[in-house]
Amino acid sequence: MKIALVRGAFLTPSDLQLYTPLAERHDLSVIGADWQLLYRHAFTDPQVRILEPPVWFDWTRRFGNESPGMYNRLSSWTLGQSFGLRQLERWVGVPDVLESAEAFFTMTYQCLLLKQQLGCALVVTVRENIPYMGEAHPLRKYRKHMVVEGADRIIAITPTTRSMLLEEGVPENKIALVPLAIDTARFSPAAKDPALMIKLGLKPQDCVVLFVGRFV
Repeated sequence: MKIALVRGAFLTPSDLQLYTPLAERHDLSVIGADWQLLYRHAFTDPQVRILEPPVWFDWTRRFGNESPGMYNRLSSWTLGQSFGLRQLERWVGVPDVLESAEAFFTMTYQCLLLKQQLGCALVVTVRENIPYMGEAHPLRKYRKHMVVEGADRIIAITPTTRSMLLEEGVPENKIALVPLAIDTARFSPAAKDPALMIKLGLKPQDCVVLFVGRFV
């Protein structure tokens, strides 16, 4: 099976960790972008092809590396679309499955249009848990609803996300609850670093909890 994982300017190392195991059984391509919003280093992985199509307004880098982000945000506020990928159809080829993130992302709507042209399946993974996110602009709201209607499956990564999707009117039989996984070979409990404990003013018997995320 040929799978195209589309993340554009939002590609993260977490995506590679989660999805590259699919390359052991399937023909997997990861579609990033030539300009990244979150991580500015080059992505490499020996198991998969990581492609970098041009992100919208990539040509503005001549004015500074942050310029594509500024122009795309301006496009988001005015036109309701941003961080799309130019000539995406050329980069994904003819996949059996297109997978993208968040129903309100412009690249996900682009994937919907490709699904309609190619007849492939469209899977959308949703991490958002705030209802009606991305619906402030009427055109983005319309495209989001089109994605929800046209997607073959919508993956919710938490029960809260699943509840949000149901509140937004997504049919229950279209939602699959699939929590994010972790590579236990890379991330496992280890002994506390004494030097770091001293630096943080902690005692050896202290229980330390690290939280990464938002409280909503």
